[in-house]
This record gives sequence, C-alpha cells and structure tokens, in this order.
Amino acid sequence: MNIKAFIKKVLTHACVYFSIGTLIYSIVVMIVHVDDTEVLLSASRELLLFVAALLFALANGVISMTRLHGVLKLVTHYLLSLFAFCTCIMLPISPEGATMLVGIATFTVIYLIVAGLVALFRSRYKAKADASREYTSQFSKPSKK
Repeated sequence: MNIKAFIKKVLTHACVYFSIGTLIYSIVVMIVHVDDTEVLLSASRELLLFVAALLFALANGVISMTRLHGVLKLVTHYLLSLFAFCTCIMLPISPEGATMLVGIATFTVIYLIVAGLVALFRSRYKAKADASREYTSQFSKPSKK
C-alpha cells in the first residue's frame, strides 16, 4: 500500500471513529439531561477526542500493514492504542497515580479480551474458508492429455 492510500485510510477511519465517539457523547448528554449552558466537553476536549480517534485509526492502519510480523503488529497496535487512551482520555481528567494504573490495567484487560475474540473469529473464518476450498495436490505428476 502506498503512503497516500495509507494516509487516506487512516483519515477516513479517524473521521468514522470521531463521529461514533461524538454520537456516544451526545447520547450520554441526552440521557444525563444536561442543559445547553452546561457543556460537559469544551472545544479543546472535543479536539482531544479527534486526536484519540486519529491515533486509534493509525494503530488500526499499522495492524493492517503486511510488512510487519503478527506479534509485532499486535504489540505496536497495543502501544499506540494505549498511548491514545492515556494521552487523550486519561490525562485530561488528571487522575492520581493509582487511578492511572487502574485505567491502564482496565484498558489492557479489555484490549486482551477484544484481541482474543478477534483472533478466535479470524481463525474460525480461516478454517471455514480452508475447508470449503478444493484440495489440489502439489506433488502429483501432471496428467498427460
């Protein structure tokens, strides 16, 4: 994948993630019944939400790269996702040390659960695709016609 297509993919995914995050935020505001004069997120916090979406999209772009080995992809994706979570979500709320560690631990547990589920679904999908494919021997002699 060339660099222009990679940037386009990352930006497109970032916009989708930002839209979903803003939608979730709007739904929470409607449920909590916050007045229009009492805004929960300022413009700078909304910008941080976009930066987080951009970093998450970059992490997903890295995991889809074919040049990296599977474990390296996963570790890089985890570190970029953790960086996005810590800098854009945890740090703005100014947690104390123990709270920050609980946030990182919670993020890591959720990440491991989701990564495990994704790996399970991918292996099942690949097994079904392999089972439905017709076997052709690579070692048999070609038939003469």
